[in-house]
Formats: sequence, structure tokens, C-alpha cells
Amino acid sequence: HEDGTYEVNFEAMKTASVELIDKILTLQGDGNYEGASQWIEAQGNIPVQLQQDLNRANAMGIPVDIYFEQGPQVLGL
Repeated sequence: HEDGTYEVNFEAMKTASVELIDKILTLQGDGNYEGASQWIEAQGNIPVQLQQDLNRANAMGIPVDIYFEQGPQVLGL
């Protein structure tokens, strides 16, 4: 947004996630190293503004990723 905030569009996120998973699994399944390299070269970057916003969120202690924690220590064992 213009005010520097973000929101999650859950429907678009679902569609994008399915498309991303399909792309990754197809490249992996086909063993398409060249295609993967080209895709990473073309799309594997973070725009400057997004990186600045991620840095700002990080500095404020706002989580930007989800971590799945498991194991005995999580269960208190």
C-alpha cells in the first residue's frame, strides 16, 4: 500500500502457492537444471523496496516467516 503496509490476499496467495509448487516440482521432477537456473536468474531476486520493508520488519521483531517447531522439547518432554 501507499502507506508502507501490506495485507494478505488469501485467494491470490492460494493460487500463487499452487503455481509455485507446480513450477518447482516440475523442474525438479524433470531434472531441468537449465530451466531452474534460468528461472532463478529471471525471478530469484527481491526488489529493493521489499528488502527495505523486510529489514524494517526484522528490526522491529515482526516475524516474516512461519517456522514449524516440533520435537520432544516442544511437548515438554
